[in-house]
Amino acid sequence: MIEREVLHKKDVKALKREKLKAQHLLLLIFIFFTSRVLFLREIMPFGIALLIASTMILDKEWIMVCGMFSVLGYLTEGHILSAKTHIFLTIWVMILNLFIKSEKKRLFILLASTSILNVLTSVFTHKYFLKNLVLYDVMISSFESSIIISSAYLFTYGLAYFFNKKNVELLKEELISLVLIFLISYAGLWDISYKYVSLKSVLAVLVILTSAYIKDGQVAASVGLLFGLVSSFAGNISVYLVAVYGLCGLVAGALKDLGRIITSVAFMITSVVVMMYANKVDVLFTLEVNILFASIIFILLPSSILDKLNLALDFENKREIPQKLYVERIKDYINRKLDIISKSLNGLASVLAERYENNLSKVNEVKGTVEKIANKVCSNCEGRHFCWQRETYYTYDVFCEMLRMAEKNGKLDIKQVPNSFNLKCVKLNEIIRQINFEMEIIRLNNRWNKKLLNSKIVLAEQIKGISIVVSDLVKDITKSVEFKNELEDKISMLFDINGIKYNDVMVTKNSNNKYEVTIYGVPCQGKTSCSSDIPKLVSQVLGKRMIRENAMCKLDENNKMCHYKLIEAENFGVASAVARLSKEEFSGDSYYFGNVAPGKYIIVISDGMGSGFEAAMESNTTITLIEKFMEAGFDRNTTMKAINSILLLKNNTESFATVDLGIIDLYEGIGEFIKVGAVSTFIKSGFDVEIIENKNLPIGIIEDIEIESEIYQFKNGDIIVMVSDGIIDADNELKDKWISKLLREYSGGNPRELADYILQRAKEKYGDNIKDDLTVIVSKIWKM
Repeated sequence: MIEREVLHKKDVKALKREKLKAQHLLLLIFIFFTSRVLFLREIMPFGIALLIASTMILDKEWIMVCGMFSVLGYLTEGHILSAKTHIFLTIWVMILNLFIKSEKKRLFILLASTSILNVLTSVFTHKYFLKNLVLYDVMISSFESSIIISSAYLFTYGLAYFFNKKNVELLKEELISLVLIFLISYAGLWDISYKYVSLKSVLAVLVILTSAYIKDGQVAASVGLLFGLVSSFAGNISVYLVAVYGLCGLVAGALKDLGRIITSVAFMITSVVVMMYANKVDVLFTLEVNILFASIIFILLPSSILDKLNLALDFENKREIPQKLYVERIKDYINRKLDIISKSLNGLASVLAERYENNLSKVNEVKGTVEKIANKVCSNCEGRHFCWQRETYYTYDVFCEMLRMAEKNGKLDIKQVPNSFNLKCVKLNEIIRQINFEMEIIRLNNRWNKKLLNSKIVLAEQIKGISIVVSDLVKDITKSVEFKNELEDKISMLFDINGIKYNDVMVTKNSNNKYEVTIYGVPCQGKTSCSSDIPKLVSQVLGKRMIRENAMCKLDENNKMCHYKLIEAENFGVASAVARLSKEEFSGDSYYFGNVAPGKYIIVISDGMGSGFEAAMESNTTITLIEKFMEAGFDRNTTMKAINSILLLKNNTESFATVDLGIIDLYEGIGEFIKVGAVSTFIKSGFDVEIIENKNLPIGIIEDIEIESEIYQFKNGDIIVMVSDGIIDADNELKDKWISKLLREYSGGNPRELADYILQRAKEKYGDNIKDDLTVIVSKIWKM
């Protein structure tokens, strides 16, 4: 409200410099007709009140013009005595306004002086002219002064919007002000009529019908009552029409969805029933003729006009628009920054991913090696002039050939040297020794260059993954956040009813079309209402099961405000159990199962090469990286490629690990299974068992791996069984068939019991000679 008043004052200063507009002409008309209204058949406060409100909007020259139209309105009303006293007050406002310089005190000075002068003028008139001053006269003039003060203050809101729509929003205060100005002006109209048709009656019915159609029955009933009350107080219509207008508006609004014709017919029928019930049959025909004319105009109104009116009166939308505009500005700023970061990271990843092959096929490297050997061996040879001057090309070709032979066979032997060169060269043994030495140096350099290259690839994959995460974040932010103000109001009302203290509630729908409810309040100091009562109430309003996103609330710097978020609970739940047995002290199998993000559950087994400590390190590294990468939001392709590069880089010896990964969407009940060198996974649905088989080599063997996956739609009660290769190899003949048969015959549904049962059967098949680590993970899925 304070911000709106500041804006209002700034707009006033700008308005006072404006030239003639259509709004000025309409204001003159409003002032003329409001001045003519004789309220309660005795007082005429509205013309002066509107004139005083205008002093806050228009400059002094325009106030003089408005004052003259007010005087004309009072003169045409016909109540001579009251008109004279109000003309005097109007002139007082016009003159006093010329001498007031303070904008802040203008309204106060005019209202205070005019209200006091109004009482004094009334007392003076009744005492010295009418000679019958009584207490009632003082009371009625005081009542009129209070109406002048309240009306003038309220009229300023409507006039501010009326003259400057762009900077002042049409909210409820502005609407009430404009409606009152219009209704009071309506009451001051002359009742122009032709036979049975009355301009005022047709206009009143038309406004009520329009209100019923674009809003609802409550609004239309309120408008009808206002029309009736204002007009009856002004003495222009009979009191019974107040009930007619109100009830007809209510019925018409209830049937607005059936179209304008049905709305109009409902209005007419309701008016007939009410008039007959009130025993006003004598004026029924006149009323129905006016309603008919208004209905025809209403039906013929262009839809564009009604749409504009509906938009102007949609307060919920107007409250939501500033929120959306603010969010869009923030989104645009963040998107631009994140997009720059994403492109920079992607460019850096592309540079790091460039491959530079270091082998003897490169001409410069071969040439450099030949020159290095020649300088070390041939520089002190007596026959160097013959070899490197008379037969330069021949000697160079022989050296290149010897380097190729050394690269091909691992080392150069004297038998591999061409006979023609063997007979000529006097330092052949020294050349062979130097070539083998240089080739060993080249091999070491190439090995370290490959390590460096793999390091760059790992870093490039990680940076590229970060770039993808940032890019996805930009896409998520770009998607519109949908605010739900009507739900916020319902939740707030329910909190109030249940005595729950809060400061604010924000309801949105995220990019996945899921509800998110953020609640701001005072720290509860350990009470648990935010974890029990509040989620239940919010779930009741939204029709969705809502749960806390995090167990802990977030506090501001001063610990005076906390907020927490409720999110939609998953539609599916997962219960997992593991059973395992190690061949040695350390198990080469590692595993993980659990949530890595809201609605995302993973199950993963990794089997390192061999068994024991080294295998445990390989598989544990793989599992840890998968968990951390997916928690950070990396997609599965980036995760697998980065882990593959890390295993290639990790040590000098060959190392690899299998990956059996299942990613379950707990909102949709969809599973994605990725197998890299892993054995089969089994899905038990009732008595049926589906097998998902491996299609890829283990990670850490080749540099470039292709990731393939299979999608599965789960049903309530489905069971996922993941095993390591030790379980499959327990029966060398049947392989995975023995597990399929076991699952078809097994009737239990407890994951722990099934995991233990499979492990026990595998141990029985091995007997006393367990050849590999054994791991079984059983996960059961159920619909919430």
